[in-house]
Amino acid sequence: MGKYGKFWQPVWEKQPSGSGNSDFIETLDLSNSYPVDEVDSSMKVKTVGETFCALPEASCLQPEVATTEQTQSHISISNDFNLTNHTKPVFNDFDVFEDDDKEDNSSDSILKAALTVWAIQHKIGRNALTDLLHILRDHNHPHLPLSSKTLLKTPRSTVNLFTTLGNGLFWYYGILQCLIPRLSNQYLQNLQNGCVVIDIFVDGVSPYKSVKNVLWPICGCIAGSWDIFIIGLWCGVSKEPGDLKMFFEEFIREAKQLKNGFMHLGFQLKLRIRRFIADAPARTWMKNVNQHGSYFACERCTAEGVWFGNRMTYALKEVTDVRTDQSLAQRLDTRYHKGTCPLTELNVKLVSEMPLEPLHLLWLGITKRILMNLLGQKRNSFQFKFSDTLKVKIDSMSEYISQFYPSEFARKPRKWTDYSLFKATDYRRIALYDGLLLLKTAGVNQHIYINFCLFSCAVRILSDQEYVDKFADDAQMLLEKFIENSISIYGKTFNVYNVHHLKHLTEDCQRHGDLESFSAFKFESHLGLLKRLLHAPGRTLPQIVCRLLEQIFNRPTSQTPQIKNVEVSIPCSKGFEEIVIPHIRVKMTAGKSFFLSTERKIVKLQYIIENCGSYLLVGHRFKKQSDFFKYPIPSSALDIYEVEELSGVESCWTVNQVKKKCVVIPIPTENQPLPKGFIGSKLKCLALPMLHGGDEYRIDHG
Repeated sequence: MGKYGKFWQPVWEKQPSGSGNSDFIETLDLSNSYPVDEVDSSMKVKTVGETFCALPEASCLQPEVATTEQTQSHISISNDFNLTNHTKPVFNDFDVFEDDDKEDNSSDSILKAALTVWAIQHKIGRNALTDLLHILRDHNHPHLPLSSKTLLKTPRSTVNLFTTLGNGLFWYYGILQCLIPRLSNQYLQNLQNGCVVIDIFVDGVSPYKSVKNVLWPICGCIAGSWDIFIIGLWCGVSKEPGDLKMFFEEFIREAKQLKNGFMHLGFQLKLRIRRFIADAPARTWMKNVNQHGSYFACERCTAEGVWFGNRMTYALKEVTDVRTDQSLAQRLDTRYHKGTCPLTELNVKLVSEMPLEPLHLLWLGITKRILMNLLGQKRNSFQFKFSDTLKVKIDSMSEYISQFYPSEFARKPRKWTDYSLFKATDYRRIALYDGLLLLKTAGVNQHIYINFCLFSCAVRILSDQEYVDKFADDAQMLLEKFIENSISIYGKTFNVYNVHHLKHLTEDCQRHGDLESFSAFKFESHLGLLKRLLHAPGRTLPQIVCRLLEQIFNRPTSQTPQIKNVEVSIPCSKGFEEIVIPHIRVKMTAGKSFFLSTERKIVKLQYIIENCGSYLLVGHRFKKQSDFFKYPIPSSALDIYEVEELSGVESCWTVNQVKKKCVVIPIPTENQPLPKGFIGSKLKCLALPMLHGGDEYRIDHG
């Protein structure tokens, strides 16, 4: 039993008390490299099989700024693969548009580099960029190229880059090509056991709303980084690429080579794929098992679904066998498996290395489902459906509290009745932050509020590694209780695939870390960037590949995942207004000035001073600090407090005493109107510690 099991054990109706392949790639010696503009299109890297193309080195810079370390670095894979890591791209199945003038001068070289970065960052149209180049050439810049394609090193042709796969085209770039520019000397020196750890993401996305095209990228990311790279990309008109084995063929072949070892910058390295991240449809397709709407679809147990209410539901309590890595590898359950999973060639563990993805499971799945039921948009409405008056009240409060959210929240609270427009970040924020306040202050039915607290507390525990280590057993019990209560409240049709898998989620957190460690947020964001590379529906894959190669050819120097050091900025009369600590940005501005100290006190920052080379945060703590709720567990166990009355005495905290940044929201009451802004030191507020520091500050060290 968990540490806080005694608080929620009573029935839910209780009211709260307050080996390598030798012919993988032929050896290629690039010791005598060529300038970019002199590369001939006949230079190719010979490969086995038609789907692999050894494309340009992703570490290329502008040729003028190549460093000695980069030009002399050497890469080798086992005894079969030798490749020189050069800052200039190696063109094989295509060439680039050559410069109109071979001669150059330093000023035009600098301007050319700046224009390249500007055009790529701001997605300048190719015709507009060409016109600008013509204007600049007519005004004392004769050495600039005449065409945007020459400036950006756009491939002349992409025909030889693609292979036919199913009813679409497939482009494979390669794992190593993506890794090399990201493996700097500084990164490798801090690497443990010489093991380069990456996560793989696979998903399908529709790039257009009115055209039947689907993209299936194979994305990767080095552990501890938000720098996503595209390993391969399929584009077609069917829902899935079709041939699962062919889709992963080159990926598996290269991964086997890299797992056997390779040399880079004098370091002996090995590749380890830590986990595969994907939503339920993509996961089941990769495993080659039943889709999520089938009778035997649970990925973690042998529970049989029941077709009820026009959907596949699951019984609340059923004695089932647990699916294990071994049982899936041996395909013991013939009712579940549709065929062989090609990823088993890499010894991928199909249970422990393919976690349940929280973005789709929790936020777009369960939280959205709760709102659909509460707002009465589901066809099978229930007795606790919100009235129109209650909806207006919640919408009003939701819009009001948005002003108190710091900049780390990309999407601030808005009307709940607009839930159909919400993104996954909106649903996550509701489940972890403002949902607790809005449902309580709006006076919703106690059964609804208690059930939401069960869900919110459980996912908050699983969203923070500190809480996972302490309260994982409690989280498991809370989730099981939430499922039981939800069936009583919303009906049997609520317990569908996503809800059933809640009982298996805690195990993934204990294995992989907090929810954000294996969520798809950063990958899904990159898919959005991928779609924005397109200008028109025609030639979808060539468009994306050309834009990606332009970015690769003009990529800056190696970017190593780093944690920001302590920095202060914005001087004021008494010191500084803002401080940036690893993962945390605290500022004097209202909404950004609250933090949780290591002594578990909520503090409002006043200013920052420098003292003997270190920084002190001067602020006021709240005099009164109590539990916001006591059921299902005391809110103080999760550092959630109801605070009141700021102290008039200034106190100091060191940087090491800042534990987390907080969201502090005034609590509206029936007898007290909503104040304009954060005013009054005696106003009751809800303080919630932030579970993320924004994408810019988060570093995952898995």
